[in-house]
Amino acid sequence: MGVSVSAIIPVYNGEAFLQDAIESILQQTQRVSEIIIIDDGSKDKSFDIAVSISKSSLIPIKVFKQQNSGVSVARNLGLVKSSGDLVAFLDVDDIWMPTKIEKQLALYDELKSDEAFVFTDYYLDYENDTCRAFTGYSDYNVCTQSNFSKEDFQLAFIRRNFVGTASTVMFNRELALKIGGFNNRLNHSEDFDFILRYSQHGCVYAINEPLATKRSHGANLSGDLKLHFWSHYTALKSNIDLTSSFTRFNYRREVEYEMMLSHDMYLIRFCNQVYELSIKKGLKEYFKAILKMKTFRGLKEFSKAFIRKVIRTASFGVIKRT
Repeated sequence: MGVSVSAIIPVYNGEAFLQDAIESILQQTQRVSEIIIIDDGSKDKSFDIAVSISKSSLIPIKVFKQQNSGVSVARNLGLVKSSGDLVAFLDVDDIWMPTKIEKQLALYDELKSDEAFVFTDYYLDYENDTCRAFTGYSDYNVCTQSNFSKEDFQLAFIRRNFVGTASTVMFNRELALKIGGFNNRLNHSEDFDFILRYSQHGCVYAINEPLATKRSHGANLSGDLKLHFWSHYTALKSNIDLTSSFTRFNYRREVEYEMMLSHDMYLIRFCNQVYELSIKKGLKEYFKAILKMKTFRGLKEFSKAFIRKVIRTASFGVIKRT
């Protein structure tokens, strides 16, 4: 399969990680055609580092700078500025294993489908089997079957985002642009939203081998539970709205229900998290959420959670979080 691959790195204040990220691309056993770096208004030396490395790189490196607008806007600019048939994202604080691109392209060649979406297992901080992201989970297995429907994938994916990080994915650039790229309103759960929409048009496949390392540090957004719950709720609401407006993203009824149920559960989690940070603000969010519930099961779970919070509030702290 004679396709070209563009590697895209969005970066914001990533001077401590950028060189390692770029080196992991340059050391691939299967070369990419270009590296696109989008500096999202960094206040450190990220842009200068990228430009400096580009001057001596054997692979073309194109560096662009934008006002700080968030990761989704940066990724979308990367899609526009790249020219490859396929694109592969790498978060600036992550690294690729040397054979990542080679093994993903081998699967594309086997699939005979350039609109497929391929992701891989990855390491969490340390390169040993005990730190593999897929360990202990079986959800992703639906993507390793020889014959499965998009609904099979979507139902499993909505229940748990087993893709996990954009640093393992590879997909068709043109199709990504056709579906509108990443949601600019989201700086968290934007990958979940994008993959769900992409799966309406291209099958999603997994490689059960860790081909990237996701590194944790104090600046990671992934530790912000309030932001995570709200963003995931917003992503689900957006996709439910797409279905109700009868667009080309019109999901099957069973998938729509799973989205609505997950929507309700994430909204409850968001309210719970706000309550733990501020009782007054939390109760306000609960009252606002009542009319947003979309399923009977969600409403039941919401009622139980809300009643528990009312009782805790009335006890003046005597009853603790359970």
